[in-house]
Amino acid sequence: MKLVTSTPELLDKEVIILNSDPFFNRISKDKDVFTEEEIRKEIQSGQNIGAERFLLQDGDQYVGVLEFLMNNPNDGYPWLGLLQIRKDAQGQGFGRSAMELFYGMMKERGVKTFRLGVIAENDPGHRFWKGQGMVPVKSVINQDGKEIVVYEKDVSQDFYCDEVLNGKTPVRKVMETERVLAYHHTRPSYEHHIVVIPKIHVGSLISEEESNDDGLLLELMAVVKKVAADMTLSTGAAKVITNLGAYQDSKHFHWHVVSGQRTGSK
Repeated sequence: MKLVTSTPELLDKEVIILNSDPFFNRISKDKDVFTEEEIRKEIQSGQNIGAERFLLQDGDQYVGVLEFLMNNPNDGYPWLGLLQIRKDAQGQGFGRSAMELFYGMMKERGVKTFRLGVIAENDPGHRFWKGQGMVPVKSVINQDGKEIVVYEKDVSQDFYCDEVLNGKTPVRKVMETERVLAYHHTRPSYEHHIVVIPKIHVGSLISEEESNDDGLLLELMAVVKKVAADMTLSTGAAKVITNLGAYQDSKHFHWHVVSGQRTGSK
């Protein structure tokens, strides 16, 4: 997937994408379908305040629209104003892939934290963004009179994606499958300390993004089971731990398989 700058020549593609999900249109603007002129005016309104807008291209098809503002004059934060995946392309990982591109762009620009707003009644949206590690910080009323939940994310928090899976921090691998990696913890908290992670971003055991499916969980558990069995065989005991909420420092789903005495590292 790649980001393609929005241009007037691609307006017809945007019309198809933005009108593919009547539910989203209805809860955001109280209508099922937007006219081409309404979409053109919306794009121009964003451009007037410095928004950057892209189409998401996968092969020869356009599957979504993404728009962001580097400096929201209301609070000084970068804001992701729109991420909409074409309805028939939803559930295929395009949203997650788009966000990986967005995170990379923000990091290249030196952004640590960004925000976005989700309409209060948009339950699928809340599930997706919480799955991306977004944290709700407040509620506001927008210009259309809609209650908006403001979410925030620190894009520098994911050590596993940013360092381990990108190869920036070398690790001693224990086991690896197509979607799972187990390795010796770089700062062990126990004498024996192995971490098991998915090789794609998943927020936590209970996060609800598209990628956190039963197949991935089964693959993770198979690796955890093998690592724990080997550790129990070699040391006589093992603990298997995953953290949630405030207990979870790195917002990337991971299991600790540990044994022995605690060490000084964290």
